[in-house]
Amino acid sequence: MAQAGTEGAFSWAALSAGNDSAKGQASDEARTLARALAAQSVVFDKEAEALDLEDRLEAIYGTIWPAQPLEGYGLHSSLGAFLVTKVAVGLVPAVRKGLRKEALKAKGILHALEEHGVAEPTGISMLGAFAGVPPDFKGSDQGLTTSLLAGLAERTLTRAERDRALAQVAYSPRCLTRLSSAAALLAQIRDLLPVLPPAALGARFTAMMAALSFGLPERALELDDPSDDDLPLLTVRELAQVVLALSRAERPQLSNEGLALPQIAPPRAPKPHEADALFGGGNTDAAFRDAFFQEKDRSEDVLEIVEERADPTSGRPTLPLEAGSLPRPTRFGDGPRLRDDELAAFVERLEGARGGRRTSWLGLKLLKPAPTVMPIPTPPDEQTLSDQPDAVLRALFPPIRAVLRAIVQAAEGRPPTEVSLSSAGDLEWAMRRAEALALVVRGELEAAERAVEGLPAGASPEARWAADRLLRFGQREPEPVSAEEARPMAAALVADLAHQLGRTLAGTVPASAEAEL
Repeated sequence: MAQAGTEGAFSWAALSAGNDSAKGQASDEARTLARALAAQSVVFDKEAEALDLEDRLEAIYGTIWPAQPLEGYGLHSSLGAFLVTKVAVGLVPAVRKGLRKEALKAKGILHALEEHGVAEPTGISMLGAFAGVPPDFKGSDQGLTTSLLAGLAERTLTRAERDRALAQVAYSPRCLTRLSSAAALLAQIRDLLPVLPPAALGARFTAMMAALSFGLPERALELDDPSDDDLPLLTVRELAQVVLALSRAERPQLSNEGLALPQIAPPRAPKPHEADALFGGGNTDAAFRDAFFQEKDRSEDVLEIVEERADPTSGRPTLPLEAGSLPRPTRFGDGPRLRDDELAAFVERLEGARGGRRTSWLGLKLLKPAPTVMPIPTPPDEQTLSDQPDAVLRALFPPIRAVLRAIVQAAEGRPPTEVSLSSAGDLEWAMRRAEALALVVRGELEAAERAVEGLPAGASPEARWAADRLLRFGQREPEPVSAEEARPMAAALVADLAHQLGRTLAGTVPASAEAEL
């Protein structure tokens, strides 16, 4: 059984000994699981509203943490997975208890799981080396216990336990349906828990972040209240709007009021052969000049424009991936600068606001972040902390909004300047990727690869795109990329930015680049 192993996490030894503190900690972690389950139910119930989350939380918490919460728990899985499976089994409609005359083979079970919404890799992992039902096996009308279903879904059974349980699933339609429900719900909760925000940010923010984590920006906006311009809601609203627009290859429209913004390079001047392609040959100088300055004028009110960019191959600091380093705030404007002791105080208050750093809940381990998400917390806004030292959660949102706008511009072929990159602090990784994206759009493929050289392997899809285009064009001059083609790539970068914000709020950022969650 995996234990949480982080500050403030429950202890199985203390819990089994009846320690009151351990019981309270376990109850708190069960409530967090209930909040994740409530948020998931609100997102996928099209009739639900964001404010329904609190009522659903109480109902689910009563289900998973009654007076005797360990009743039926057979140590086949983590306690967290068992509690999630209890909810999943309750969601399954009544199905006949009878058994099939002929058992499904392994491939049949896999296909049936996929038809019930279980991802193929999850199904393959659950089946493992299952060779089929032994000739002497006899199925049971009673089916599998919730504890065994949880062990199958979490893949924590012994090989012998797994094979016996899968043999029962091969014969029983009810067990197959329950297993599918448990596996699908457990996968969603493991996706959501790493970015589940503190309850202090409210039900609507939680529901919208949950929808974003499931890749459903449209649903996030359905759960929104556009009349509420509170900073956390405004930020998650903009993230959802931008992901949705960019994924549709559309250009988002954002207001920059009250933000300190990074500097952005002016549009690239098209080359003569590109002008011929755009305007049909002939005397295109006037038309090209008009188009170039029309685009430049339209962008002047978006971010500050500078007329020169430094060479992206110039030396840059290594990203501080070591554990325990102080945050590096973004410094795009001329606001106040915090001392190291003030930054250390911010880190301490942030830990208190979100309940410490976590790697699991009731033994249910969280997923590792994707390699495109850096193991660095979102840095704070120094102006916010100077005005309100205790506003530690609110201080995380202005830097996200500023970098979001740089990413939108990058999809149009306008990279951040070297000054902006050096001012990005712990969001430098996102700004570097934005620069690489803009350089790919411009056709500067080798420069795009160099722009992200300091990032870990696999951290920049933009570099892979540049490498693919270099291979495609060979010795020929690379063609620029249209904004319509680049915007979906920018949407993926925005999703990574949102995920990093979510992990920072939830306290699930790995302690170091080597941390395994």
